[in-house]
Amino acid sequence: HGLQRDLALAERHLRVGAQAKDAEAMANLGVLLLEQDRPEEAAGFLSGAAKQGNERAVSLLGQLGEEAKDRARAAREQLEFLAGQGDPRAKAMLLEFEAEQ
Repeated sequence: HGLQRDLALAERHLRVGAQAKDAEAMANLGVLLLEQDRPEEAAGFLSGAAKQGNERAVSLLGQLGEEAKDRARAAREQLEFLAGQGDPRAKAMLLEFEAEQ
C-alpha cells in the first residue's frame, strides 16, 4: 500500500507541474505512466516535453514508436499466417489492417 500511495502522490505532483507546462515534470510523468503500463497516456506527456526540447522525452518517444512498429509487424505476420490457414476473421482483419496502412 505504501508504494502505491507514494506513486499516486508522485503522479499528482507531477501532474501539477505538467499542467504548468514544465518539460521536466511532463517527461517524469511520462516515465511514471510508462512504468505503470499506461503508454497511451504517457505518450501525450512525453510529446509535450519533447516539443519543449526535452531529450529524454524525445528518446522515449522514439522507443515507443519503434515498439509500436514491432507490435504492428508481429500482428500483421500473425494475421497473415491465420488467414493463410483459412481463418475468415483473420482475413477480414488483415483487410482492415491493410486499409489503415
